[in-house]
Amino acid sequence: MSSYIMPPNDEKFNDDLQTKQNYINSGISNGYNIILADPNTKRPIWMEKTASTYTANANDLLLELNKHPNLGYGIVLGKQLKDFHLVCLDIDIDTDECKKRILKELEELLSKHNIKYCKEITKNERIHIYIVLDSLSDKIENIKKLPYSGTCTKNKDGKELPGEVELLTKNKVIVVYNGIINNEKPFFVEKPVVNDYRQLENALDEYISRFKPTESNKNTDNGKIPKDVPRTEPEKEPEKKPKGRNKKNKAVLQFEKLAEAYRIIRKYNVIDGWEIEKVFSAYCVRNNIPTEQVMEAFKIIYGSEYDEKRTVWLLNRTKKKDLELLPTLASVYYHINTALNNRIELEAYEKAVLEAVLNDLKRSGYSEYELPEYLQNAENVILDYSLKIGNKKGEVYYKEGYFIEQNLNGIKKVVYVNIITAEKSGIYKYHTIDGKIKEVGIKADIVRLVREGKITAYEFLINDKEIYRPSFNFSKIDDIIHEISLVALPYTMLFDNSLYKRYLDRKIADFIKENGEPTACVIGKQTGWSDDLKFFFHYGLDDKYHELSKDHILYKKNKVVIKNTEEQHRFVKALLREGKLLGVLLVASVSSLFIKPFGIPGITVIVAGNSGAGKTTSCLVATSLFYYSDDTLINAQTTKTGLELTISSLNSLPILIDEGALAGFNLSLSDLVFMVSSGTGKTRGKKDLSVDFKELKSNVFWTTETTDIDEMKRTGAFRRMLYLVVKSWNDLTEILEAGYRINEEYAGCGVDYIKYAIEHMEEVKKTFKEETEDFSSKYREITPIALNLHAGLILLEKFYNTRFDNLRETINKVIDDAKALFIENKENAVEKLKEVLNRYLHIHFHIIQNGGKIEKAKQEAWGEYDLDKRVYYIRNDSWSEIISKIGKETKLFTKELKEAGLLTYKDYRHKATNEKIKTYIIKFDVDKEEVEF
Repeated sequence: MSSYIMPPNDEKFNDDLQTKQNYINSGISNGYNIILADPNTKRPIWMEKTASTYTANANDLLLELNKHPNLGYGIVLGKQLKDFHLVCLDIDIDTDECKKRILKELEELLSKHNIKYCKEITKNERIHIYIVLDSLSDKIENIKKLPYSGTCTKNKDGKELPGEVELLTKNKVIVVYNGIINNEKPFFVEKPVVNDYRQLENALDEYISRFKPTESNKNTDNGKIPKDVPRTEPEKEPEKKPKGRNKKNKAVLQFEKLAEAYRIIRKYNVIDGWEIEKVFSAYCVRNNIPTEQVMEAFKIIYGSEYDEKRTVWLLNRTKKKDLELLPTLASVYYHINTALNNRIELEAYEKAVLEAVLNDLKRSGYSEYELPEYLQNAENVILDYSLKIGNKKGEVYYKEGYFIEQNLNGIKKVVYVNIITAEKSGIYKYHTIDGKIKEVGIKADIVRLVREGKITAYEFLINDKEIYRPSFNFSKIDDIIHEISLVALPYTMLFDNSLYKRYLDRKIADFIKENGEPTACVIGKQTGWSDDLKFFFHYGLDDKYHELSKDHILYKKNKVVIKNTEEQHRFVKALLREGKLLGVLLVASVSSLFIKPFGIPGITVIVAGNSGAGKTTSCLVATSLFYYSDDTLINAQTTKTGLELTISSLNSLPILIDEGALAGFNLSLSDLVFMVSSGTGKTRGKKDLSVDFKELKSNVFWTTETTDIDEMKRTGAFRRMLYLVVKSWNDLTEILEAGYRINEEYAGCGVDYIKYAIEHMEEVKKTFKEETEDFSSKYREITPIALNLHAGLILLEKFYNTRFDNLRETINKVIDDAKALFIENKENAVEKLKEVLNRYLHIHFHIIQNGGKIEKAKQEAWGEYDLDKRVYYIRNDSWSEIISKIGKETKLFTKELKEAGLLTYKDYRHKATNEKIKTYIIKFDVDKEEVEF
C-alpha cells in the first residue's frame, strides 16, 4: 500500500485572496510555520525577522497579504509551531527521464520504510516531497544532497547545470505551489502525519548505499552518520613508536598545509569523509589549534559543502573523548601515504603538497608505519580494561583489552584484542599484541531504552542498519544475545556470548555517561489508556516515551493509516447533525474511549437487517474514526482465543465482528455480549504459574441477518446490548448514496478526539456526571446502555462545539426501545415462571389448604404452596432447577425478581415437613403500580 498522502481534491478552489487566507489560517492551526513569499522570485517576506527567529503569526500574515494580495506562501523548514519538524526533498532536475526515475525510486523507498509524505509539482515542473518528522537528527540535518546515477541536468539563467536532489531541513524556506499555480489544496491544510525520524534515516542510508554519487556529489560521509551523531572514536594506530615524539605530541606540521592535503584527499575520495573529520579534528584537539583556525581549515577541506554547525559539534564531541584514545599523527601518515600510492592521477601541485606533508612526518619520526590488521578498518575503539603491572626493577607496563568495531565492506563486526604497552591507554601508542584476536560479534549501537510490561531493555541498531528490539519473552541475558545473533545472520555467524555481553555492557556505560540516566519508552501491547489517563496508546499518538507495539494487530493487518482527517471531520459532523442511525454508530464508536476512565461497561451493538442494507459498511465507517477500516479485523478464520486477544488488543477502541466469526467454535453471541459487558476475558495460567488476565474494554459492533433475539432475551444478554434494525440504507443516512465505501477514503480523525479527551477529561467527566445523574432511576437495568452512549455523545458535542438535537432524539428513541424490550421480556419471564409453577403445583409442591390440611406432593417436593395466602415457598436446593425450565440465568433472574418486589429469601419453617431452611418466597398478586422492572 502506498504511503503517499493524497491531497483532498473533492472541490475546486479559485486562486483568490480569501482562499489564500483560509489556507494560511489552516496551516498555522495545524502547526506549520507558514511564511509569505513571492511565487515568482521565491523571495520570502521575513517581516523584520530572520530564519532562526521567525515564528508565523496569523494576524501579521493576513494583514500583509491584504496589502500585497499577489503574494503566495511557503514554509520555514525545520521545527514547526507544534511539536514536529518538516523537511523537503527537492528534485531540482529538468531532464524528464531522470526526474521520473529518481521520483519513482524515492517513492518506492519511502513506501518501503512506511514513511508518509506529500508531493507537489512546482512552477518549473520540478518536484517537492514534504515529510513530517517527530525529530530532526544531526544525521538528517547534515545530509544536504543525495547522489543519483546517470547524467541529469537543470536549466538556470539560460545555462545547463548538473541537476541536484537536495534534502532541505532547518531554516530553509520552501515555496508551496499548490493552490497558487493550480486548484489543488496545499498539503499543510491537512493535519500533519508525523513519521519516526529513524525511518527516514534508514531510508536515506539505503538510498545512498544504492547509488554511486556523481562528480558533484562525491562526499561519502552522507549516510554514514548514526542516529544521534557520528562516532569520533580513534581509528588508526602504528606498531612502532616514532622517534623523538614526546607525550604532548607537539605539532610538527604546518597547519594550513595539512588542511590543503586533506582537501586533496577528499577531492579524490581516497579516504571516507567521516574518517577525515575524525582524524583531522583529533589532530586539532591534540595540538590545541584555536577554534577559528579549525573553522577556516574545515572550510578549505569542504569548500561549498562546509557546515559550520557540524564543525562546532564535531570539535565539542572530540574534546569530550579521552585524549589518549584519539588518532595520532600516525593516522595522518597512513592517509597521506594511501593517497600517494592509490594510482590516482594527481596534479603536479597536489602531489607536491602531499609529498611535502609526508616528508614533514618522516622527519619527525613517523615513517614506515604499517597499521595492524585489526585497526585498518576500525571505526571505534572501546577500552575494556587497563591493568598496571610492575617488576622488581621498578619498570611499569600495562596489560589492556579493547573492543574494536570494524567496517569490513559495509559489515560492521567487533573484535577483541589484548595488548601490552608501556603507556596507559596504549592502543594508539607502541604496543605488542598479547594472544589471539577474538571475534566477538556484530556491531551494536544503543538507540533507546524501552519497556514492555515489567521488563526494561535497550533497543539496538545492528550493523548500522537493522533495529533490534527485545522480544520481552526472555528469561536471561543470553536470550538477548541469541536474538541479536539471529538478526545478524545475514552478516556474521560468529558470536562469543561472554565477550558480547561485556561489549554491550561497555556500550551501555558509555551511553549513560554521554546521555545521562535514560527514560524508557513504554511499549504498549494494546491500545488504550495508561493507568494515569494521561496517555493513550495509539499509532497516531506515539511519542518519545510511549509507543504502540509494532507487533500489534493494527500493524499486522496494515491498518495504521491516518488520512484525509479534515474531510473526515466535516463528514462526521454532518452525520451527527443529520441524527440518523449511522450517527448513533459513530457515537458508540467514540464511547469506547470512556469505558475505562468513566468505569462504565462496554456494550455490543447488534445491527440486524436484510442483505445489502449497509450494515457492515456503516460499522466500518464508525471504526474508521480510529484506524483504517477497509475490512473487518475478525472473521470466520479467527480462532476463539484470537477473538478474545484481538478485542483485548484494541482496548478502548471499537471493533466490528463478522456474524460468521463465531460459527467455528463454541462461543455464542450471548457469551460475547456478557464478555464485553464484564470487561474481562478468560483468565489463563502461564508457564511460570502467574495469571494472564485480559481486559476487554471496547464497544463491539455485530452485523447479522439471522440473530435470534428471543434467544438473547432468554439469556438476559439484551440488557447489555443495543439492538438496531436496519431495513435500508436510508435508515442509516441520506447524506451518502448506498454502496459508497467512505470508510476506505478516510481514517484516523478520532485521534483528535483522544487528544481532546486527554486535555479536557475533567470537563467531559463533569458534564457526563451532571447529565446522567438520574439515569439509574430513569433507565433502571439498561442504565449501562444509556451511560455508554451519552459518554460518546458528550465528547462529540464538546469537540465540535455543537449540540446535536436530532441525534439526541434518535439516541433517546433507541434507549427507550431497549427499555421497552427489557420490560417486555421481564413481564414475559414472570408469566413463564407462573406457568411453570402452576404446571408442577400438584406434582412437586405440598399444598397447604384452608384450615391447615396438607396435600402432599406426588413426586420430589420443591417446596409448598399456601392456598389461602397464594404464596409459594420454594426450597433453596430446588430453585435452580425451576429457573432452568424457563431458560433464564439463575443469579440474574433471582436478582430481577427481588428488585421487582416478587421474591424474598429467608429462613422459613415448612409446615409440611417441619423443616426450617433457606427458602425463596414468591407472591405474584402484587399491584403492577408497585412493581418496577
